[in-house]
Amino acid sequence: NITEKLPCLNVHPGDLTVVDDNKQRLLVGLHAIPIELAVINNLDHMRTTVIVASAYSSSGAGMDEGSIIGLSPEVDIDFKNTDLESYKSIYAQRQGKANDALRDMANENQEALKVDGDWIVFPPSVNDFASGRFAIDEKGQLHLDTNGNYLPIEYIEYSQNQKEIVFAE
Repeated sequence: NITEKLPCLNVHPGDLTVVDDNKQRLLVGLHAIPIELAVINNLDHMRTTVIVASAYSSSGAGMDEGSIIGLSPEVDIDFKNTDLESYKSIYAQRQGKANDALRDMANENQEALKVDGDWIVFPPSVNDFASGRFAIDEKGQLHLDTNGNYLPIEYIEYSQNQKEIVFAE
């Protein structure tokens, strides 16, 4: 498990700042699953999240749990002229199938997210990470180097040519 030995970044096709009532990340999973989850949870947009990948087990435990360092701008979901309730119905009746209109729509939206999300957030996140601008303390709190002074932050929202720091509360 390379993440136990080296710091690794992961580009995730979902907004990992979205949490459920138990403060658990809601839009987790591989490939287009986070986009499907965004749709069935009434979101009309998607975002790319860059995390410091945490070690994970063969059962998947630990996946998508790392510290968030970057978040892309919102990218509108294209519902492909199908109403939200139809997608929710497909999801509810799926019973293990994954080749359906919801998956097709999510796959197409994931391609759009790569261009308007991944390609926007990943390069500056990697640059800031490689430059040593981020540090994570023993409690897992992310910090950002601001002229030699590390301040606790939640993450940075990266857009085309600017950054917005979201400070920890």
